[in-house]
Amino acid sequence: MPCRRDLAATFLVAFLFGLTFMLAVQPTQGQPTKNGIGLSFFVYRGPEKQCVHLHHWLLCLPLAGVLALAVRISGGEATCGLVFIIGILVGVAASDVVYTDIARLLEPCPCTQATASQKGIR
Repeated sequence: MPCRRDLAATFLVAFLFGLTFMLAVQPTQGQPTKNGIGLSFFVYRGPEKQCVHLHHWLLCLPLAGVLALAVRISGGEATCGLVFIIGILVGVAASDVVYTDIARLLEPCPCTQATASQKGIR
């Protein structure tokens, strides 16, 4: 069901939910992830191996943009659920502002050469 007049409130609640949730569960800068799952993948440049770190904002903002475009194309007939999802994505993206390396994409890989060779990565 459309909720035209409450879209701003729905977005704000979802934004605050996404931001608060991520600030509560994400590790502080320099700490490993709590669950052992990271959003990095390996890029090898010559003898130096580096990881490309996919920050939350790199994943969430494009998704939120596509959903917002879908809302715009539909003439603003968005459901509260879609606006709520957009708000959560923007809130999760905003949680990256607590890190000083928000724009740094390349970093030393956390895995050792032994770990990489065990996985068959060369």
